Amino acid sequence: MNLYILLTLLCSFLFAVGAVLCKYGMKSLEGQGHPNVLKLAWFLVRNKTWFLGVILSLCTNAAVLQIQAALDLSIVHSLLTTTYIFTLLLGYLFLNEELSGVQWLGTSTVILGTTAIILIDQPVTGGATNVDNLMWLSGVSLVLISILVVIARNCQSINYEIAYALSAGIAFGNCQVFVKASTNMITDQVGSFSVLSLQSLSEFLHIWPSLALLVFSITGFLCMHISFSQGKVSICVALLVVISRTISTSSGYYVYGEHFSAMKIIGIMVILAGLSVITLSSVKKENAVINTA
Repeated sequence: MNLYILLTLLCSFLFAVGAVLCKYGMKSLEGQGHPNVLKLAWFLVRNKTWFLGVILSLCTNAAVLQIQAALDLSIVHSLLTTTYIFTLLLGYLFLNEELSGVQWLGTSTVILGTTAIILIDQPVTGGATNVDNLMWLSGVSLVLISILVVIARNCQSINYEIAYALSAGIAFGNCQVFVKASTNMITDQVGSFSVLSLQSLSEFLHIWPSLALLVFSITGFLCMHISFSQGKVSICVALLVVISRTISTSSGYYVYGEHFSAMKIIGIMVILAGLSVITLSSVKKENAVINTA
C-alpha cells in the first residue's frame, strides 16, 4: 500500500478528532437560537477545547496539502471521506449521539468503497489544471453559497444549520480544488512542492489560487461553526463531507484530467451512496426528534 494512502487515512481520523473537539467545546451553545457572529467569535476564542480542535485541524490540513501534491485529488478526497465514519464513531463514544441501524449500514458501505479505492494500482494520473473549468466551478459555488445563506437567514421553516452545513461543504470542496491548483502551479514553477520548503511556501502565498483558497476557507470556516453551534455533529459533518467530497472528486476529472478507472468509479459511487444513506437517516432522525418534542 502506498505510504501516502496510509497517511491520508491517518489525516482522516485526525480531522474527525478535530471536529468532535470543536463540537464538544460548543455544547453550551445548544438551544440558544441563531447565534450572533461576533458573540460566537468571542465565545470561541476563549474556549480551549474548541481552540485545540482548530489547531489539530490546521496541522492536519498542512499534511493533506503535501499529500495532495503527490496523489490524485479524487484518490485523496475519496479516502478522506472516512473522516465522517470516524466522526460518527467518536460522536457515539464521546458526545452520546445515538446511531441507528441504517447509519451503521451506511458506515459499512463507506468502508467497502474505501477499500476499493485503496486497492487502485495507479493513484497518480492527473495532469495540468484546466483554468476555465476551475473558474466556472468557483463562480457557480459562490452563487450557491449566497443563496443558501440568504435562505438560512430568512426562511424560518427549515433547519438553518443544514443550509450552513451545505454552504460549508461547497466552500471546503472548492478549497480542496484550489489547493491542488496551487501545488500544481508551484510544481510547474520550481520543480516540486513541499510544506517544509520555504521556497514552496513563499510561492504558495504569492500565486493567485491562494486568494481564492483564502476566501473559500474563511467562508467554509464561518458556515461550519454556525452549523455546529446548533446542529448535531453526525448531521452537520455528514452534509459537509458529502458535498465537499463530491466537488473535489468530480473536479479531479473535469479540472485536472485524472483517469477514472472502473475500480475508482465503483469505489467513489459506493462511498457516496453510503454517505447519502447516513445523511438521510441522520436528518430524518433529527426531524423525528424535533416533531416529537
